[in-house]
Amino acid sequence: MKLILRLLLLVLFSLLQVSAWAQQWPAKPVRLLIPYPPGGSNEILARPIAQKLTELWGRAVVLDFRPGAGGSIATEATARG
Repeated sequence: MKLILRLLLLVLFSLLQVSAWAQQWPAKPVRLLIPYPPGGSNEILARPIAQKLTELWGRAVVLDFRPGAGGSIATEATARG
């Protein structure tokens, strides 16, 4: 009896895991963090990349410039999500 219950639970949990795979990524706009100020060569390179990613993913890719502290501000923003 215990074996049957364990097998049933195993099947149930495996089915729940499959539903988690079905989530579409990205669910909201993607931020591309850039640790340099806007207006430089980094922006010239980042804009076409963001545009291509927007076309590929079907979601907006937003450039988020976070200059200062040797890149630590952008790194902290990345870590916080």
